[in-house]
Amino acid sequence: MVFVAVIAYLLSVIQWVAHTDRVINNANEAVKLSIDMETGMRGFLLTGDEQFLDPMKWPSHAYRPNSRRSRNWWPTTRSRSTA
Repeated sequence: MVFVAVIAYLLSVIQWVAHTDRVINNANEAVKLSIDMETGMRGFLLTGDEQFLDPMKWPSHAYRPNSRRSRNWWPTTRSRSTA
């Protein structure tokens, strides 16, 4: 009986580790996208060449769903850590 409880607990922990890994990967992707957007803006401001604004167009579409997904995951993580 104890082994069943231990296995159930370990399966729960594995799910939370996978969940945390997804959240961290999502956050890292958001950071990379924001750096690309910032670099493109900086290049435009320094040169005035609108070609530097091209990277700002594609990451912004990828960033928005990315940030929404993170917001949906984080409250679950907070409630788990306070329990």
